[in-house]
Amino acid sequence: MELSYRQLQAVLVIARKRSISRAAVELSMSQPSLSRVLSKIERRLGCRLFERSGRGVAPNEIGLRVCAHARDILKGHDRIAQCVKELDGQLAGEV
Repeated sequence: MELSYRQLQAVLVIARKRSISRAAVELSMSQPSLSRVLSKIERRLGCRLFERSGRGVAPNEIGLRVCAHARDILKGHDRIAQCVKELDGQLAGEV
C-alpha cells in the first residue's frame, strides 16, 4: 500500500485544522477534492482515520497513529531533499 507525499500531507493538515474545509483552503484544493482524497486514503487503508461531527473532524486512535508515522515519513523525505540540495554539484566521479 502506497500513500503519496501529498496524501500524507493532506491527512496531517486535516488533523491539525480539524476541518476538511479549512484544510482544503490551506492545501489550495476544493473541499470536495480533499474529501475524495481522504476517502481514497481510508479505502486504501481499510479504515476510517477521523471521527466526523457537525463541528468538524478529529483523528481517531488509528488516525493519530497514522499522523505520527506520516510526520516521520515527511520529515525523512524533507531531509533527503535537503541532503541532495546541499550536495548538488559537489559530487564527481565515474558511474
